[in-house]
Amino acid sequence: MPNLEKINFSEGLEYIAAGAISGCPKLQPFKLPQSLKYIGRLDAGEGSYHPFKYTEQEFVIFGDGVLRAYNGTDTTITIPNNVKVLSFLGGIIKKDTEKVIIPESVKILESLYVPNNQWLSGGAPMINLKEIYFPASIQKLGDDFYYTSIMWLESLKADKYVTFYVKKGSFMESVFKFHNMAYKYY
Repeated sequence: MPNLEKINFSEGLEYIAAGAISGCPKLQPFKLPQSLKYIGRLDAGEGSYHPFKYTEQEFVIFGDGVLRAYNGTDTTITIPNNVKVLSFLGGIIKKDTEKVIIPESVKILESLYVPNNQWLSGGAPMINLKEIYFPASIQKLGDDFYYTSIMWLESLKADKYVTFYVKKGSFMESVFKFHNMAYKYY
């Protein structure tokens, strides 16, 4: 569908399969319905990793408070209080992002991984991320967390590039402590 420019998803739609809009380089931003519970990888063209850069929403939230992407331009991203699940940090962090603040409403962290193409060889970041704040409310990590996030966190050499802030005695403190990752309290 190389000429597809516009798409409208109806309210009530719950599932969009991977590849549903593949090969649509002319696609304009679209709105995802609130009813959406799952969306697979949708490579619309131009080597897009995430379908969400094509959406109109600043914060792409669907289902029961699942945040999948951020399309804004702020250097400090404060995730909204209606988010319960942080799905994919790579869809939130942009080149100019310096700080990410995760609210107490977030209970599940599915993945912190930022795709490798956002990092230069040798581990030096191409992005400006300096700080991530993890609330005490996080009690669960997604299955993907251990396969991708820990490797990414370790590759950051956290004390050199990014400072991770946790609440004293929190679940996230125990995760960082277990993996010998540097962190600070806030």
